[in-house]
Formats: sequence, C-alpha cells, structure tokens
Amino acid sequence: MDRSIFRTPVYLRSRWAYTIECAFEYFVALMVTDVFLANLLSYMGISDAAVGIISSLVSLAFLFQLGAILVVQRIRNVKRVAVAVHTVGQLFFMLLYFLPFLHIPAPLRTLSVVVCVMLGYLGNYTVTSVIFRWGNTFVDPATRANFAATKEMISLLSGMVISLSAGWTVDAFVAAGNQTGGFLFIAGVVLLSSAGDFACLMLMKNQPKNEKQDDSRKPFWQVVGHLMRNKSFVSVVILGALIYVATYMTWGF
Repeated sequence: MDRSIFRTPVYLRSRWAYTIECAFEYFVALMVTDVFLANLLSYMGISDAAVGIISSLVSLAFLFQLGAILVVQRIRNVKRVAVAVHTVGQLFFMLLYFLPFLHIPAPLRTLSVVVCVMLGYLGNYTVTSVIFRWGNTFVDPATRANFAATKEMISLLSGMVISLSAGWTVDAFVAAGNQTGGFLFIAGVVLLSSAGDFACLMLMKNQPKNEKQDDSRKPFWQVVGHLMRNKSFVSVVILGALIYVATYMTWGF
C-alpha cells in the first residue's frame, strides 16, 4: 500500500476537518443531555419520571446505528448522504430548545420533546458509522490508534470548556430571572456547532472509490453469528450493557 497519499494536502485537510467535526458533534451532544435537557423539560412542566425516561432515550437511540447496515450498501454518494442526514438531525436538537416558545398544549409537550429527541438521534446515529468509516479512510492504518486518541482528547477537552461556559451562562440567565434566554443561548450554541459540523464535513474529500464496499463482503447475519460465538466479544458487550444500565438509571434523575 502506498502510504504517501496520506501525506497529501487533501488527505491532511480531510483528517483535520474530521477531527474538528467530531468536536462540534460532541458540543451538540452535550447541549441535549444531562442538566441542560433536564432544565428544559422541567420548565415545560414535564414530570420528573418522564424527564428521567427522556434523558435515557439516548441509550435506545443507539439502535438507529443498525439502520446504517440496511442503507450503507445502497449509498452511492457518501458525502451527500452523510452531510444531509447528519445536519437535519442536528437541527432537530436545536428545535428542541424552541419548544417552550411554541405554546404547545400540556398533553402534547412530552410527545413533542420525544419526537425532536428521537429524530435528532435518528439523523445522527443513522450515519455515525458511515462518517466514522469515511473519516478514517484519510488516516494511515498504521497510525489510526494514535489519531483516534488525539481526536478524542481534543473533543473531550474542548467539550469541558464549552460545557462549563454554557453552564455559567445559563446560570446567569436564571439568576437574572430570564430562563428562556438561557434556552435561546443553548439553541444558539447548537446552531453554531451544527454550522461548524456542516462546514467540516463539506471540507472533507468524498469517500475514495477504492474504499467503498464491494460485493465480496460476507452477509450481515453471517458476521453477527460469528461475533456471537466469540466469548470475549460477548463478555465485552455484557459489560458495556451493565455500564450503560447503571449510567442511564442515574443521569436522567
């Protein structure tokens, strides 16, 4: 394999764009979880029990990644599909913070929140695996572990700054008796992060033809059956499931 291609300007630009895109995506995720979402739902008069359940929908939303298995083989233009679906999902997260201004009848408030949350995650997770594979086509296989670690550190450290800054700002709005102003601020953060996410995806080169899937790959169910017979893999899945059960039984409440 000729690794010189990974040093070309277009591949370097695509790697950096993908790295920053992941950070912007993480910023949006922070704004629709934990205390930010709980404050919004409480303000809309949604019960504490419903707040906990809605906050935990992210764990169910991971199932949307399975949808990618059904459509990935049919994708002819990776960039076009990924950008469109992902951006629409991000915009539904922004719409979430405009709900308090729409004077929605009480019986429909919970439903409207669930619809926005689920459609947002549907747009995100349906193409998450597609974007992951697309972004990593620009990374030398020999350095992908180092690249992934660096990318995650950038997202986490910048996310800490964004989360702390947003928390201080929202608290200032609440202290001033203007909680709805805090919602508009978060909607603005989501909008700017979504715009940055979109710009980064547009800067990435479309998926190289030689990296596209071919007909020699094994059927999905054959792959799943092979994985389920791998005891180490099953143990990791069970451990991960237990961690998520414990996490989402506490975060939302």
